[in-house]
Amino acid sequence: MSDSTIAVTIRGPRLARWVAPGSFFRRLTARRLPAISLVIVAVFLVAALLAPLIAPQDPLKIDFYGANEGFWTRTPTGLHILGTDNTGRDTLSRLLFGARISIQVGFVAVGIGMAAGMTLGLVAGFRGGLLGEVIMRIMDGMMVFPGLLLALAIASALGPSITNVFFALGIVSVPVYARIMRGQVLSIRETDYVLAAHAIGAKRIRISIVHIFPNSLAPLIVQGTLAFGRAIIAEAGLSFLGVGIQPPDPSWGVMLSDAKGFLEQNPIQAIAPGLSIFVVVLAINLLGDGLREALDPRLRGTGTIKPSG
Repeated sequence: MSDSTIAVTIRGPRLARWVAPGSFFRRLTARRLPAISLVIVAVFLVAALLAPLIAPQDPLKIDFYGANEGFWTRTPTGLHILGTDNTGRDTLSRLLFGARISIQVGFVAVGIGMAAGMTLGLVAGFRGGLLGEVIMRIMDGMMVFPGLLLALAIASALGPSITNVFFALGIVSVPVYARIMRGQVLSIRETDYVLAAHAIGAKRIRISIVHIFPNSLAPLIVQGTLAFGRAIIAEAGLSFLGVGIQPPDPSWGVMLSDAKGFLEQNPIQAIAPGLSIFVVVLAINLLGDGLREALDPRLRGTGTIKPSG
């Protein structure tokens, strides 16, 4: 048997399991909206990652002679499919590079919030006592403030930079993950397999990491997906207000801020980033709903999730 035959024999069953009825992928794409959202998010990620290769122009190159041009305009600097902004920079190129910043903010901010929130929630739920009460009261105090307002205060105090945006948006989301994790821990720690682990003398730290933590991830993954979209909106808001990404770096919020004085003269300069934020965040939220249903064990094999007509 040749190597290629062996590779096909090994990969075939794996691919079959991936797309088999009842698999996670089939449950996720069983309904039309999550399936379409998955495609949109995938295109967004690929376009952002390949921005240096597919962007038609340098996003920072200024050409005052070609400022505020419309669709499919050719200037001395080249063809501008979506026109140019008020300083002659290519709108499509800035849109693609702005998507890279949105991805960075989404992943890093969600990662910071999820890591800190899960740790605090795990400690508060499993250990309990005075320490657990103190942790949760601090989380409750943070949730009193509106998220964007708290992020704005933190970013303003730390100064405008992309690193501080990561930190501000990550800190704001910690209480949500902590509360979800604590609720999961309080539920799971009373299950039979956790009680059995206690009975055979397993240490608390082992029970937390091996038994409780993995079984608490499903709602946190869904929350992280939804928080990704909120992080994109929050970053755009902070950048629009001048405390997030700073010009001339291409951010969707910066593009909206630059376009606010040219809405009549060059509306595409504002429509392009605004519509991108709307479509991407909507797709991420719909994908999050699909993930919730696909990860919910109560819906597996029950016929509850059906393809839309």
